[in-house]
Amino acid sequence: MNEVSLLESLGQVSASQTGQVFRDFLRGHVREMICEVMAAEVTELCGPKHDPSSSDHYRAGSASGRVLYEGEREEVVRPRVRQQSGDGTSCEVELAT
Repeated sequence: MNEVSLLESLGQVSASQTGQVFRDFLRGHVREMICEVMAAEVTELCGPKHDPSSSDHYRAGSASGRVLYEGEREEVVRPRVRQQSGDGTSCEVELAT
């Protein structure tokens, strides 16, 4: 839902439903922001997509994850990063975000 559809939705609901429509709008934007922050952290660790870097970190797909928002769990797709060690093995890196 973008800002225009939010305004249209708010104009079509009763006063008692306005709060829920606005909370749903915020929930979507918070989820989007969380995904953007995780993507920025992955880029910082691994470098830009499709541009091999000399970093020992590399992208390793994604996994399902959850974040807590207003006391409720929200499902998100969590990017995965691995770090190559000197002996050829690798291990999962826990993202700070």
